[in-house]
Amino acid sequence: MPASSVKGDAAMTQWIFVWVLLTGLVGLIWVIVLDILGGDHHPRDNRQGNPSPEQHDGEEPHEASPRQPKVAV
Repeated sequence: MPASSVKGDAAMTQWIFVWVLLTGLVGLIWVIVLDILGGDHHPRDNRQGNPSPEQHDGEEPHEASPRQPKVAV
């Protein structure tokens, strides 16, 4: 194999590698932008609204609620 062919193959491999990395970077930036602009459909703060999701129409909340950990005193 001629030396120029080996150099050409290495250069082509490097360009393909760089192209794949840049494409991945652009895709990652696109996902981040879509996440920022998409809004927050799942609020992280559950303290808004009804203070206890288990409590409806004057009912007492359940004793062993998974959202209310028991603390040993």
